[in-house]
Amino acid sequence: MEILEVEKKPYLFSSAVLLKLLESTSSSKTKISIISLISPRLVDPQDMLDQFLSIFRFVEEKNQVEECLRRRMQNLKGSIFIKKVSSLSRFGRSKGGRGSMHSPGQKSTGHVNAVIEEDPILSEVIK
Repeated sequence: MEILEVEKKPYLFSSAVLLKLLESTSSSKTKISIISLISPRLVDPQDMLDQFLSIFRFVEEKNQVEECLRRRMQNLKGSIFIKKVSSLSRFGRSKGGRGSMHSPGQKSTGHVNAVIEEDPILSEVIK
């Protein structure tokens, strides 16, 4: 587990990869430990929630797993909000109210929408 803790830092993981890691052990406690170690690095924590929960028999274990994955979902939503706000702030502010024209060089919100559509995580959360 110590090796996994150190080695995971520069990487992001998909739920499918985490599911494969869980196949390497039969111990429920070890599986929960792996999930708690890897879940903060998941890019798609909601994608296989049901599969993760079906691995465990006891409600207490399922609750621990669900809490790890839900915490990651909340962190992703928060970081996406921060990313959207920071990317929006670089467009500058126009002078005037409704209907005012963009200043030269100011990017339109169409550019923001294109950035969101290109990012699979952003586009999934925005839906």
